[in-house]
Amino acid sequence: MTDSGSDSGQRDAGDADAGCPAFCATHGPAKGACADFDESAAVPKAWKVTASDGGTVTISMAEAFSCSSSLSSALPMESISSVGSADAYAAIPFITQDDGIVSLDLEVYLPTNDTMSYVSFFALVQADAGPLGLQHHADASWYLSDGPTITIDQQLTTPPLVGAWNHMTLTVLFSRTAGTASLMYEGDDHAPHTVSFSGPTSPGAAANGEAFVGMIATGATEGAFTAYYDNVVLTSE
Repeated sequence: MTDSGSDSGQRDAGDADAGCPAFCATHGPAKGACADFDESAAVPKAWKVTASDGGTVTISMAEAFSCSSSLSSALPMESISSVGSADAYAAIPFITQDDGIVSLDLEVYLPTNDTMSYVSFFALVQADAGPLGLQHHADASWYLSDGPTITIDQQLTTPPLVGAWNHMTLTVLFSRTAGTASLMYEGDDHAPHTVSFSGPTSPGAAANGEAFVGMIATGATEGAFTAYYDNVVLTSE
């Protein structure tokens, strides 16, 4: 179990014991959902798991930000000549009003060996829109994007910290005309950063959507890699 050193003073899997306090016991939102993945060896029933073409979603003790466990999302290597895509994610629905705000706050352990794949790592999705969240687009850059639709495509000027726990917050005001989206994260320079977008963020009047944590690959993956997720808080208004 690895302590990245970037979250000084925080409990991780190496420090967990029977007295470790449950994160969601004190951080669960009044309207929304919270998952710290410590209560069971199974993914919480409120989260719908999708795993295809060799992708897997499990509760893992290999890495954890608080207490002993996290959600593990693993993808295999997929060449263009093979299946070409794989999924490994867990999703939970949200309901918001027109021009409502949805926030996804979480700890993410991004893989170090994914640099050139086309992968979404977590996102908020409304109606028939693309998943709006943290993505790679088959190059070394990172984006706040709704690919593969790509009506929103804001490059992170400083790459996120990988191979260590990274506290990230994705906040979206869903609107057909005057929406906003922002992603707050820790950069590879160990400083806080924010990337933002202003403009249409919703394809229509539908107020329902899903938040997902885990990976969706819409094309080839350069290798097998795993991401971990912990202390996930979803709020909507």
